[in-house]
Amino acid sequence: SSDVCSSDLATHFDLMRRIRLRTRIVSIEPDESGWRVALKNGREETTYEHFTHVAVCTGQFQTARIPNISGLEDFPGTKLHSSRYRGSADLEQFRGQRVLCIGLGESGADVSADVAKVAESVTVAIRRYHSVAPRVLNGLPIDVSQTRHWHSLSASHKSDSLRRQWRWAATNGASDDALSLLAAHFIRSGDEAGSVVTKTERAFEAQATGRLDFRIASVERFEQSEAVFDDGHREAFDAVLLCTGYRLSIPFLPPSLTFEDVRDCYLHMFKPGVAASLAFVGVVRPQQGGKIGRAHV
Repeated sequence: SSDVCSSDLATHFDLMRRIRLRTRIVSIEPDESGWRVALKNGREETTYEHFTHVAVCTGQFQTARIPNISGLEDFPGTKLHSSRYRGSADLEQFRGQRVLCIGLGESGADVSADVAKVAESVTVAIRRYHSVAPRVLNGLPIDVSQTRHWHSLSASHKSDSLRRQWRWAATNGASDDALSLLAAHFIRSGDEAGSVVTKTERAFEAQATGRLDFRIASVERFEQSEAVFDDGHREAFDAVLLCTGYRLSIPFLPPSLTFEDVRDCYLHMFKPGVAASLAFVGVVRPQQGGKIGRAHV
């Protein structure tokens, strides 16, 4: 029932005996009959245990991806990755400042709109126009409002269909300024296959108020407080928000057992050449919603 908390459920189903709290995985190494796992408890004591199967379910949002931009390390103002942004508690440091936000994924759209409430100005720098959709469409969340048939269509067909809809909206006047701006942006975006859909229009709501603007260009380098873009534009900023996502990091596995791209793995779960007793679960991130799969190995 909805009034039962997660700890009650764990007790009810006798899960706590299978859960190790305050325990960190130090390393996982193959041995003759499975996997030797080194663990550290809250007192930093190391113990070793053997398991026949291992599922790595740590996801891909653990280690911030910091772009390699010349001069970024010498930027004199505030630098903050979106992974460290904690909402209203972090807003005050941006009050009255000229803020450069790099990236327009889910975090970029949300964080830039938040910061625009207090900043003097926010510039969102993106290399190309993004496919952006309202979080709610026809009264339903965007990731459940689309049918299985829709997802079976080719990316180019879906993109052309959506552009026709947004062109109609732009021509006939969208219901508000933010949607008009979103429509103009989407029309110029690339095919869905090359542009993961950002499911929030908040950045365009901020743009409609004049507090935020976009620059479709990459940051080539920083010269102290100035950002130099690859279109030749130069502009001084007081703060930089790095909404540049995450890189896959599984530090407790040796390099021979990890991978650069999950698409190189069989069923996006099993690394070729490694026994099927090691599986990577939850690394795949589809364009919308979650992914539930079943493998027979």
